[in-house]
Amino acid sequence: MTNLSSDFTSGGPDEAALVLRAKEGDVRAFEVLVGRYQNLACSVAYGACGDLHRSEEIAQEAFISAWRHLGQLKDPAVFRSWLCGIVRNKAADRRRKDLGHDQLYRTAKDGDAGARETDPGPSPAEQAADADEIEMVLRQLRQLPETYREPMILYYRSGESVAGVAQQLDLSEDVVRQRLVRGRAMLAERIEQALGGALRATTPPPGFAAGVVGLLGSGSGAVAIGSGASAKAGAGASLGFWAMASASFLGFWLLYSASKQATLSDKDRRSMEGVFWLQILIAGLSGPGLFYAMIKGGIISRGAAFLLGFGLIGFMQCFTIWSLRRRERSLLAEGVDAASAAKVWRFDYGQKGFWPAMAGLLLILGSGTNYAFTFVAQHPLSIFERYVVFATPACLALVAGGLILAWPKNFRRILLGFLSAINLQYLVFIGILWSRWYADGTMDQRVILTSTHCFHAGILLGAVFISYLWWRREGWDHPEALADQQQAG
Repeated sequence: MTNLSSDFTSGGPDEAALVLRAKEGDVRAFEVLVGRYQNLACSVAYGACGDLHRSEEIAQEAFISAWRHLGQLKDPAVFRSWLCGIVRNKAADRRRKDLGHDQLYRTAKDGDAGARETDPGPSPAEQAADADEIEMVLRQLRQLPETYREPMILYYRSGESVAGVAQQLDLSEDVVRQRLVRGRAMLAERIEQALGGALRATTPPPGFAAGVVGLLGSGSGAVAIGSGASAKAGAGASLGFWAMASASFLGFWLLYSASKQATLSDKDRRSMEGVFWLQILIAGLSGPGLFYAMIKGGIISRGAAFLLGFGLIGFMQCFTIWSLRRRERSLLAEGVDAASAAKVWRFDYGQKGFWPAMAGLLLILGSGTNYAFTFVAQHPLSIFERYVVFATPACLALVAGGLILAWPKNFRRILLGFLSAINLQYLVFIGILWSRWYADGTMDQRVILTSTHCFHAGILLGAVFISYLWWRREGWDHPEALADQQQAG
C-alpha cells in the first residue's frame, strides 16, 4: 500500500517511477505524488502568503500546473524541488495580483477623498488578528508559575526596569534577572508548543489530494500533458462529458415543453414554470455543492451521504405534492371544473405532452445516471470500460423507449423497471470500482469520491421507492383499462 502521508520526504526509490508513469498519463500515479507532497506544497505556500485557505488554493493551482507541464520535467528525480518552485511562483503571482488590487483600491479611495494625508491605520481584520496574537501570548503567560509570571508582568509594565521589579517584590536584582530569564525560556517553550499544535491543525484536509485529482478530469486542457495516451484520455473524458450534458439539456427541455403543454391556463403555466425551474436549480446544485463542500474539508460519511441523497429526493417529492395542490386550488379558483383540475395529479397516455415527457425522462436518466464516471481521472477504468459505463444506461433507455412505444398504456411499469435496471447497473459499477480500491489499498484516500457515489445511489434508490409509492397510489393501469376491468367485474 502506498503511504500518502509521507510528506517532506523524497518518497523512496519509487518516486522516479511514479513521475514517469504520471508523464505517460497515469493519473493514479500523480494522485500518489499529490498525497505525498500536499503538506510540503501547502507549507511552502503558507510560508509565502501567511493565509491558510489561500495557501491551499495556491498549492492546488501548483499541482494542476505541474500536471499540465509534466512533459517539461526532464529529470524525474528533481520533481520535489521543481514542484516547490511552481508553488513559489504561484504564490508570487498571487502577491502581485493582490498588490495590484490593493493599489487600485487605494488609488480609487484617494481619488474620492482627494489625497492621502493620514495613515488609515490597520483594517478591522488586521486588528482582530493582532488581538488573537496578544490573547495567545497572554494565555501562555497565565499558565506560567506565579514565581516567574509576576516578575515578567511587572518588568514590562514598569518600563523594563529590573531595579523597579526588585524593589516592588522585595527581591535582589540578581534573583529578578534569573526569574526573568527562566520565565522567558518557559514562555517561549509554551508558545512554541502552542504554535506546533496550531500548525499541525492546519495540515491539508483529507480530501485535498482527491480534490486536485478531481479537478484534473474536469476538462481536456488539464489532462493533455503532451503524451498521446493522456491526450486521448482527456479527449474521451471531454467528449463523454459534453455528450452527457447535451443529452441531459435536451431531456430537460423536452420535460419543460411537455409540462407547458399539459397546463390548463396561462396562470397555471406560470405557476408550473416557476416550480419546474426551481426544482432544476436545486437538483443541479446539490451534487456539485456537496462535492465542493467536501473538498473544502467537510468530509461526511458514506452513510450520511446516502441519506442526504435519499432525503433530497424525498424533499423534492414533497415540494412536488405541494406545488400540485397549489395548482389544483388555483385552477378551481379560476372556474375550472373539479375533474379537469384534478388531472394535474395524474399523467397518462393520451394527454398533451405525453411523448415529449417520456423522451425527456429517458434522455435524462439514460445520459445522466453515470455522470460521476465521466471524470476519468478519478477512476481506474480502461477506455473500453468507460465506454461500457456510458453506454449501459443509454442502451437501457433505448429498450425502455421501445417498450413504451409498443405498450404506452403500461408506461408506469416500464419506467419502474427501467429505474430499477439503471440502479442495478450503477451499483454494479460502484462495486467493481470499490473492490479495486480495496485491493490496491487506496479506498481510504477516496473518501470524497465514495461519499459522492453513495449520495447518487441514495438519489437513484429514492427515485425508485417514491415512484413505486406514487404510481401505486395513482393506479398502474390506464383509466380506459381500469374502466374495462370495472365493467367486466
